[in-house]
Amino acid sequence: IYTLSLHDALPISSDDILAAYAKVVKTAEVDNRNVFLLSNSGGGSLAFDLLSQHPDMWRGAVLDHPAGWSAREPGLRQKLPPMFIISGDQDRFLPALQQLRSWAEANEASVQLLVHTNCGHMNWKTAEIADAQVRAAKFMLSRLK
Repeated sequence: IYTLSLHDALPISSDDILAAYAKVVKTAEVDNRNVFLLSNSGGGSLAFDLLSQHPDMWRGAVLDHPAGWSAREPGLRQKLPPMFIISGDQDRFLPALQQLRSWAEANEASVQLLVHTNCGHMNWKTAEIADAQVRAAKFMLSRLK
């Protein structure tokens, strides 16, 4: 697994992600057909932009409590990679994520939404973190080519 850390390079842009992608897929160990985009919280807006602008680059996406989704045009047809989204039932972004799932399904994209109970934005129990990690891993493994 290759990661791009935000700790050393804030603010980060889609160009930074695309540059890291180009570097990573040049290595012999990486199958460019099986690259997933993962984001957390504020990285959601950037992830949604990357998924929309470069949908063919990603085998899928795991979006952990993403923020930043805004409704797209209802008539806009776009092919997106499969997405696994983790949220809490008390997360202020959940209504937008439910809207995202409806929009994606209308565009024939696969979206799985895992909603934890009694959970807001990023304040979940340890057992739920483990559950989400296992389910996200299964999501990715099931989509490998």
